[in-house]
Amino acid sequence: MRYTQDIQEMREFLSKYLDLIFSKPRVTAVGIGYRHKAGERTDELCLVVNVKEKLPEVPRAEMVPQELKYGKLRVRTDVYESGDIRAMKSREDEWRPAPGGVSVGHEAITAGTLGCLLKKDKKIYIMSNNHVLANENEAEIGDFILQPGPYDIHEEEKEKYRIAQLSDFEFLHFLGEPELPECKAGKLLVNLANYLLRLYSPEYAFKLERKKPISRARRNRLDWAIAEPIDPEQVSSTLLELGEPGKPRKAELGLKVTKSGRTTGVTRGEITQLHVVTKVGYSQGTAVFEEQIATPAMCEGGDSGSLLVSQDGLEPVGLLFAGSDKLTLYNPIDEVLKRAGGEILSNYNPI
Repeated sequence: MRYTQDIQEMREFLSKYLDLIFSKPRVTAVGIGYRHKAGERTDELCLVVNVKEKLPEVPRAEMVPQELKYGKLRVRTDVYESGDIRAMKSREDEWRPAPGGVSVGHEAITAGTLGCLLKKDKKIYIMSNNHVLANENEAEIGDFILQPGPYDIHEEEKEKYRIAQLSDFEFLHFLGEPELPECKAGKLLVNLANYLLRLYSPEYAFKLERKKPISRARRNRLDWAIAEPIDPEQVSSTLLELGEPGKPRKAELGLKVTKSGRTTGVTRGEITQLHVVTKVGYSQGTAVFEEQIATPAMCEGGDSGSLLVSQDGLEPVGLLFAGSDKLTLYNPIDEVLKRAGGEILSNYNPI
């Protein structure tokens, strides 16, 4: 009796033993591949049996046979850990339950990212940015949130994709009107100009303004919002392609970080700046932020709301809210949680 290395003969093995192999718990797939020994690939062909999870101990009845026999032939098996195999979906698709890292948004915006789940007063909320869930202060509490966001669906389908209702958000402050001059010369110039203007066009008035320096502008620190799911079983605490978030931690220079976002998926980098003061352009104008976190570019449009976590341990560090093709900015997550009055939920997976 010999071990076969012929692909066609191995296909016959595969067909003959298919039901037996799939009768074993945790088996997800079986194919023909090279056998591995002590972690190294050999040149020997075998039946590769893929299982959801390799366990340290398995009951004898659930074990995959080490070799299979067919007539005068036999073939070895090799067991790989594959994880749970599912159809791959776009982050812009409908997800139920919806994990962190997929498309979401208020009915009046384009789309952003569902960052994570928040637990507050025994209730569960989804968290993202104000400009994702609250439309830059324009939304009202109770407005519907869609998953996927409006940009990723047809206008007539909005009602079908309602997943939550807006519950709370941080109000954003934008740079206001420039200040009127306080100096006597400026006031004299305004009065003279208006006197002359009234002689020819009394319906108009002249106004001299002075731009407010950034040091005197009202500064923001946070851009967050939360919404309560219509059905709590339709959301998940998992960060897509990353796993369950750990316990929050303080940002540190050089910390290796990652995020899961609607547009760019999983990206990685490191924290390069702390205590950042920055101007951020919104649809309604420019807002000044202080005490922010920065990394090199890790996002594109639609990634706003992503949860920034450490690469080691997936510890939440920040909430992504702005960026460019060179830089990405985040609110410190400890400040976000303090203002929102809740904690990041982990290991909540209804299905």
